[in-house]
Amino acid sequence: TGVSNIENGFNARFPGGELNVIPEEEASTEEDAFTGSLTLRWDWTDDTSLYANYNRGYRPSGISLNPDPNIVLFPNGADDVKHDEEESDAFEVGFKGRYLDDRATLNGAFFYQLYDGYLGFVRNLELADSETGEVATVLPGGIIYNGDAVIWGLEFEGQILLSDTWNLGGAISYVSAEWDDTQEPCNDREPGEVFGLCDVDGENVGGEPEWSLSLNSEYYIPLEATEVYIRGLYKFTGERDNIAASAGIGAVTDEFEAHNIVNLFVGWRSSDYTWDVSVWSKNLLDEDAVVFQQGPDQYDIAISDGSYTQTNTLRERVFGMTARYNF
Repeated sequence: TGVSNIENGFNARFPGGELNVIPEEEASTEEDAFTGSLTLRWDWTDDTSLYANYNRGYRPSGISLNPDPNIVLFPNGADDVKHDEEESDAFEVGFKGRYLDDRATLNGAFFYQLYDGYLGFVRNLELADSETGEVATVLPGGIIYNGDAVIWGLEFEGQILLSDTWNLGGAISYVSAEWDDTQEPCNDREPGEVFGLCDVDGENVGGEPEWSLSLNSEYYIPLEATEVYIRGLYKFTGERDNIAASAGIGAVTDEFEAHNIVNLFVGWRSSDYTWDVSVWSKNLLDEDAVVFQQGPDQYDIAISDGSYTQTNTLRERVFGMTARYNF
């Protein structure tokens, strides 16, 4: 099976011939869009500056590129595999500051983004016979669809020099990304429907965690021309949705649990950082968590007569040693 874009529209080639999926008059489109950004900055005090910016984004329309002979089951023909353009307006306000005689920095921001026609994606879409209601096929690949979405959040990042030889830094963020008054193609059908539309209003758009936190600190002891140091890194990743589950890519977990990672380094280096030798442990607390999972859809299983699920977990606790020299 191959796909070609030829003069009489977008066609799918099959062993039995060709099927015209996208008519010639709909094979190409012309779209106008304005994008750009605007930023304003104000030095509020000698230590703190404020800013505000606006960005306009755009992605063009297109089709779900996986045509199949069963495309004829779609009630609206080519319109059911086409999607409209995506437009977004993003706003951000924040501050940047240096304090305590430049021994500390603190930055913060609030952002808000509105999507008109956000491009979503689902797989495992069953197509039913509109007369009998029986499932006729599972569409290979998937369907891209449009929906409105709202993303907003807060983030703060800072560093502080606690002493001449001890520093501490960190960052924290909260992000909400949800569908707004949107329906996606699904397998919950009413009588006479080829496929259904399910309400996803208020459900998460992507697979990013709402809460994230990171901390880092280093303390060193200066010697004559060298330094002995200890450095720690901590990262918290909150619960997050598995986008493979929401898109229908395999029988996988719906949500990944929150997890913590601690890395620790102890080393000896030259004062001019020419060389550095360290021993370290990554994932010191031996945290165990699934961080990625994806499986085949029903169409893949049907044509391969088998299935598998890819699951990635955090790497177990590791100890090591690193030596570095800069020429």
